[in-house]
Amino acid sequence: SGVNGAACASPSLQQDSTASENLLQEALPAEYSPLQLLKHRDFWILWFTFLCNNQGICYVSTYWKSFGQGFISDDMFLAAIGSAASIGNALSRIIWGGIGDKLGFKTAMCTLQAIFAMLYIVMYYTQAGKWGYAIFVFCLFFCVGGSFSLIPTVTIRTFGSQYGTANYGLVFTSGVVGSLLNLLILNLTINHGMSQQHVQWIVASFLVVGLINSAFFKFRGCPCVNRRGERSGEYGYSSVPYSD
Repeated sequence: SGVNGAACASPSLQQDSTASENLLQEALPAEYSPLQLLKHRDFWILWFTFLCNNQGICYVSTYWKSFGQGFISDDMFLAAIGSAASIGNALSRIIWGGIGDKLGFKTAMCTLQAIFAMLYIVMYYTQAGKWGYAIFVFCLFFCVGGSFSLIPTVTIRTFGSQYGTANYGLVFTSGVVGSLLNLLILNLTINHGMSQQHVQWIVASFLVVGLINSAFFKFRGCPCVNRRGERSGEYGYSSVPYSD
């Protein structure tokens, strides 16, 4: 009877095993090679998103201290601001990563870019006091860290981990272009007498454009190989909400 019971139970166990295997198969991310990545629309959206964010990153990394020296004469206080900003940059990567896991990439990135842009719009008016400026710089660097947390993760979750390192590197080539673009903008503005306020507004405009661009990111969850062919198209989607 024990043998019969085991024989009766085996179909159920086999069904459970098959169901588990199917779930695992559906959770496998699609793997895009670097050449395939270059042909994908969402790659270019991510690439341009970081290009726009890089304008804000480069400006605050380069000019936060020189801008502050215009109304803060205490070098030790400026050094303390820089140290606090570095801590904010590090902490932000954890916090923005958590926001991305909870709300999805699109919501997290658009929120980050909206905050980043608003900070640049009002940055010129922070000259009223050194403590207000210290908090402001901390917030700017808090936004800087978000790009380095959200974009690498969504790259791997969207395009797979097999070529993750190479694909991540391709997305971040926009940082090279963005840095050169930022250098060109600063040479054409600050070096030709344009006020810091107007330059900050130009940076804010890039972030607004980046926000609009990020809103066109289309994936609804991690793309998954549809091995069973139960869904239309070559790829289905898992329930992972990261790229919502």
